[in-house]
Amino acid sequence: MKGLHIAVEDAMVDGLYQGFKVNTLTFSHLCFADDALFIGEWSHANITSTVSILQCFFRVSGLKINIHKSNLFGVGVPFDKVRHLASITGCNAMQPPFSYLGLPIDCNTAKTKSWDPIFHKLSKRLSKWKSSLLSIRGRSTLISSDLGSIGTYYLSLFPMPITVNNKLESSRSNFFWGSDVNSKRISWISWKLSLASKAKGGLGIGSLYSLNHALIQKWCWRFFNNPRALWVQVITAIHGHSEDTSSFFNHVRDQGVLGRIVGSINIMHEKGIVPHSSLKRRVNNGISTKFWTQTWIGNSSLQHQFPRLFRLATNKDCTIRDCWNNGWVLEWSRPINSGTLATHILSLQSLLDTCSLNDSDDTWTWSIGNPSFTVKATREHIDHFVLPDTNYATRWNRFLPKKINIFIWRVLRDHLPTR
Repeated sequence: MKGLHIAVEDAMVDGLYQGFKVNTLTFSHLCFADDALFIGEWSHANITSTVSILQCFFRVSGLKINIHKSNLFGVGVPFDKVRHLASITGCNAMQPPFSYLGLPIDCNTAKTKSWDPIFHKLSKRLSKWKSSLLSIRGRSTLISSDLGSIGTYYLSLFPMPITVNNKLESSRSNFFWGSDVNSKRISWISWKLSLASKAKGGLGIGSLYSLNHALIQKWCWRFFNNPRALWVQVITAIHGHSEDTSSFFNHVRDQGVLGRIVGSINIMHEKGIVPHSSLKRRVNNGISTKFWTQTWIGNSSLQHQFPRLFRLATNKDCTIRDCWNNGWVLEWSRPINSGTLATHILSLQSLLDTCSLNDSDDTWTWSIGNPSFTVKATREHIDHFVLPDTNYATRWNRFLPKKINIFIWRVLRDHLPTR
């Protein structure tokens, strides 16, 4: 694929191929394993040049591209024109919605119909593992390890509608209590309580709602930790750069993929479940962290903690490393000898005295849980707010089988099929 990349780059330099421009950013192709996606301006010359590049690549490397298995798609182009150029080049004409690498493209994921692939996968798994052939231990294990991770690829990118969540959780609940398409059984305990952690009196299965929002939250972490990634550069070229997590793209209101991701992140912030302040800057060498405008010490930026000092600072864009090299001595537009401002300087200095730098790069990290287990910690954190709890925790006896522990769990709640 590296040879194909060089061929496309040379074609762009010679003016034979025109990539797609997003403000100041231009990108022409994406490669994933043995799959390639060409992105460029819509024109007859551009499309024929793409076919010529693939033919030259075949003659040089011996790797032939099957044009008949390739697809042509036009954004904002009438389908008749797409079909006409596809017939000339020999590839297939494609119109939305369609799937690429297992994800829907140009599809409204707010509609329940868009989640049919997840429902289909779930029904296939339930047809293989008949509830009558498994004990309650086997069913709970299967729900936790398998049925709870079927839609991870979807859930990591698309916020799940509440109707989809209810339908998936209903299927998991019916399977746990031994129901199938032919017979229904009583759900003796609330499914939300079963999803809760053991510390809150549940079985620790975990809800799909929490998993979905935890995976969505990680996009905010990725955005700040990987500023050189291509998708980050595209978003920055369109919407600008978000310097601080306290206002993560609040101006994005569209209903596209990014708009729904931002909406999910901001909803968790507004509800106080996962506030923006939980994503903090971990300062190591201080080279890439702004001293005043980014949150790196305390729950907000120094610009908001000391607004009067920020107005008097001569270098408002300085980094932490610059200030540390100066011995934490800051420059002001006028002398400050006494009064309230002098008290603020003493408070700021007391905060800075506790800081030290090293040679590692600065990173972003969650303040909830271990950063190495971001999704797991965030999922448990969301569970704490959205799932109910009881007055006592669930305690497991590791010397007893799991089905006996679940039986005792039901006995303690007086939910057994007896009179």
